[in-house]
Amino acid sequence: MHLQDPQLSPELFDALVVPKHDRARGCNVITMTGSLNRLTLESIQQSMMDLPSKWLVRDKIPCVVVMLGGDNRRYRISPEMTAAMAARLRAFAESEPMRLVLIPSRRTPAALIEVLKVSLAQNDVRVVSPDETNPYPGILGVADAIIVTSDSVNMATESAITGKPVLIAGWKVPAGKIVGKMAGEAGNNVGERGRIASFHRRMIDAGHTTPLTNSLPRARFAALDEIDDVCKRVFKVLGR
Repeated sequence: MHLQDPQLSPELFDALVVPKHDRARGCNVITMTGSLNRLTLESIQQSMMDLPSKWLVRDKIPCVVVMLGGDNRRYRISPEMTAAMAARLRAFAESEPMRLVLIPSRRTPAALIEVLKVSLAQNDVRVVSPDETNPYPGILGVADAIIVTSDSVNMATESAITGKPVLIAGWKVPAGKIVGKMAGEAGNNVGERGRIASFHRRMIDAGHTTPLTNSLPRARFAALDEIDDVCKRVFKVLGR
């Protein structure tokens, strides 16, 4: 059995589990919309209970968690892309009272965090410092909505487990430009191309995510929970 597209004939394996945006297909190929992960609603709730009290503040203003990716094999985060992201997050944060929690990943450029701190200085923003434990994934349980940068399939998939609004912020969407589900391919792929664009189109069309605009959605989204179904299909293919 193999996870992800091995770039080899599926006939060489008993079973493959691949994202729908990969090419591999066959009678022993199980496809899924998102990426395999270990998160469940139960594990998120348990992690939330273990968070320090500073992250558990509950008041009348929405808490929006911002999951930040960064450099990858497709592109590097340029100063222009950083400035555009900062402008879009500032416009979003100024649309109504809210609290933003910035969660960087290992790929997030340090300069991006500094630019965001300056750009969002007039807003209620919390940033994870390098010397403290990362509040992820428990912070997903605290969030009223989640913003995910478009470079990460894993972060978008894990965020969509919650059924909360998941807003995709494209690195290559110009500042001030609002994209939406009916804006055609440019809107649906939130600035990405190829396989990642295909993933985002499926997620948006299924109601799991939506492109980031200058307002906070209030409706719940369609939760993405594929693991149990994938396991059943794997056992069926393996004859168990």
